[in-house]
This record gives sequence, C-alpha cells and structure tokens, in this order.
Amino acid sequence: PLRRSNGPLTGRRGVNGYVWSGGSMAGIYGTQIAAGEFNPFFSLFGIPFVLGSVFLWTVTLMAVCGKVVVGVIDDQGTVFVGVGSIGWRRRFDWREVNCIREESHTAGYPGGYMRGILLEGKSRLKFGTNLNEQRRYFMLNALKYLKTTRR
Repeated sequence: PLRRSNGPLTGRRGVNGYVWSGGSMAGIYGTQIAAGEFNPFFSLFGIPFVLGSVFLWTVTLMAVCGKVVVGVIDDQGTVFVGVGSIGWRRRFDWREVNCIREESHTAGYPGGYMRGILLEGKSRLKFGTNLNEQRRYFMLNALKYLKTTRR
C-alpha cells in the first residue's frame, strides 16, 4: 500500500481549537458542575459548542496523526483516510480507473479552494485534500506510475 501521513499541526489551528473548545466547555458545563446545579437552558445552549469541539478535535487529530493509504491488491483498490483504524474507507476497481489527476474545487469560504486526487473511471473517487502539496504530488505521481506498470 501507498501510505502518506500528514505533517505536523500548524500551531495557530491547534491553539485556537484548544482555547475555543476548552473555554466554551468550561464556561457552559464547568460552571454547572462546580455549582452542583443543572441548568437545562445552558445545557441546550452548549450543544452547538460540543459539536464544534468534536469537529475541531477531529481536524486536530487528522492534522497530527492522520494518514492516507491507497492499496491495490490484484485489481481491487482501497483508499483509507483517517486516524488509526477509524476513518473513511472506499473501495474501487483498479481496472476501471482510466484517469488519475489532481482536481481543484472551491472551499466553503470566500476565495478558498482545495486540491485533491481524483480517480476517474465508471465512478469518481476524490481524496487527499488534507495532504500538503508535496505529499499530494508524491501520491499522485506514485499512483500514475503504478497505473502505467500494472496494466
């Protein structure tokens, strides 16, 4: 299998995530625990902050420990993106892949875009948007080389 791990976490993203999730959880739920009282309004108000914290911790874990693994055994391919054994896994038929290229699409914020690796054939499989440019370039060219040598 072809494996690429993510690089180190950029400091600002990690610190912001820790401060945001820690501050919101301590402010909303910590005060209730310290006082020994349950406030249903504050508990309901805190649900979006819990969900946001889960999202930030997931992004942080992917940035620190995440990996992208592409494996091809015989003609069955698998792409895994995740941390440890928890993540996103997609299977594809290697024989049906007729184009391997990098593709850009707009991100969810103004002026932003993301690049990923696209495997095209009967179906389309896109992955690798979390890889930095050098790692994505390496994986893209390794897959192209593998495709030319395994016909």
